[in-house]
Amino acid sequence: RSLGVNTALAKFTAEFRMQKDWARIKTAARYYLIIESSVYICMVIALLFSAQSLATLYFKNSAATPVLFLLIIAFGFSLLESLYGALFHGLYEMKYYALLSFFRNLFVFGAAWVMFTLGFGVAAPAWAYVIAYGLTGILAWGWYRALLPKATRPRRDIPLLKRMFSYGASVFVTNTTTVGLANVDTVILTSFTSLVEVGWYNVALPTSNVVRHLFRSIATVLFPLSSELYAAKNPAFAPGVTKLYRYVFALVVPCAIGLATLSSPVLLVFFGSEYVPASAILAILSIGLVFSILFMIVSNILNGIGAVVSNSIITVGGSLVLILGGLITVPFFGVIGVASANTFSQFVMMFAALVVLQKKIDARIPWSAWIRTMFCAGTIPLVILLINYAHLPLTVHLGVSVLLAGGVYLLGIF
Repeated sequence: RSLGVNTALAKFTAEFRMQKDWARIKTAARYYLIIESSVYICMVIALLFSAQSLATLYFKNSAATPVLFLLIIAFGFSLLESLYGALFHGLYEMKYYALLSFFRNLFVFGAAWVMFTLGFGVAAPAWAYVIAYGLTGILAWGWYRALLPKATRPRRDIPLLKRMFSYGASVFVTNTTTVGLANVDTVILTSFTSLVEVGWYNVALPTSNVVRHLFRSIATVLFPLSSELYAAKNPAFAPGVTKLYRYVFALVVPCAIGLATLSSPVLLVFFGSEYVPASAILAILSIGLVFSILFMIVSNILNGIGAVVSNSIITVGGSLVLILGGLITVPFFGVIGVASANTFSQFVMMFAALVVLQKKIDARIPWSAWIRTMFCAGTIPLVILLINYAHLPLTVHLGVSVLLAGGVYLLGIF
C-alpha cells in the first residue's frame, strides 16, 4: 500500500531527530501523505468502477457494496495511524507507538459492540473500523502536536522525496518477498503432498514462530536506534551490535533447543494427539528459529543504516533458496523436506546479513561466546531426557522440564 515509504519516514525521522532538524521531519511527513493519498485515490477510483462487480462476482452478494465503501473510508483514516506510527517510531516515542494499536483495537471492539447493539448488522464491523481509525488518528495528532516544535514549517525538498522513494522501493521489494516467503512453502506442500501433511506443517510453523514474536519488539526498537547511531557515527555502535549478538543468541538457542526437544508434548497439549506426528517438523523449524530471529535483528539494523538494497537482495535470495530447496526435497522427503528447506533458507539469509553488516560497521561475530552458549544449551536435552523417567503428568512434565532445564542452562552460562 505505502510502497515502503512508511519505513522510509521512520528511518529519516530518526536521522533528523538526531540533527534536531524538525522542519525536515515535517517535510518527510508531508511527502508521505502525498504518496499515500495518491495510492488511496487510485484505490477509490478502482473501487468506484468495480464495487458492484466485486460484490456480485467475488462476495456473491450485492449487499457487500456499501460495506466495501465503508472499508475504503476506514482505509483512508488508517493513513493517519500509519503516518503517526512511523513518526513515533522514528522519534523513538515507543509509548505512543505502542498505544496506537492498543487504542485502535479498543475503539474497534467498543464501536463494534455499539453498532451491533443498534442493529447495524453485517455493516457493524465496517462502521467500527471507520470510527476506530478516525478516533485513533485524532488521538495521534494530539500526541504529535505535543512532541514537535510548532514554529517549524515543512519546506520543499525534492532530494528528500527522491531518497524516500528510493529507500521505500527496496523496502517494498523486501516486504513483498517476505509475504511470499511466508506462503510459498505451503504452496509447494499442497502441490506434492497430502492435505494431512499440509495441516501438520501449518500447525508446526506458527508454533515455532511464537518464540520469534517475543523478539520482534527488540527488532522494532533497533530500527530507529541504529539509524540514529549510524548517522551520528557513534563509536559504540559496532561493539554494541556485537554484544547484542551474544545476548540474543544466549536467549534464543535454549528456547529453540527446548522447543525442539519438547515438540511432541507441546503438540499433544495444545493441539491433540492427531498432530503429534508433526513433532519432527516442529523440531526442525525450531532450529531454524535461531537463524530466523538473528536475521530479523540484523535485517532491521541494515534497514536502519540505509543498506536496504543489500537487505532486499538477501531476502530475495533466501526466497529462491526456499523455493528450489522445497522443489528438490519435497518429492523425496515430503513435509520434512520443506521444513529442512525453510530452516536452510533462514540460515543462508542470516549468514549473508551478518557478513554484510560486518562489512558495513565492522560488527564482529562473537564466536567464542556462541560456542559456549551451544555447549551449555546441549545440557537441555539431557535434563529433559532424565525427567522423562519420572513419568509425570503431561502438563507437569512440561513445567518441570522448562524449570529444571532452564535452571541448568543458566548455571552453565553464568
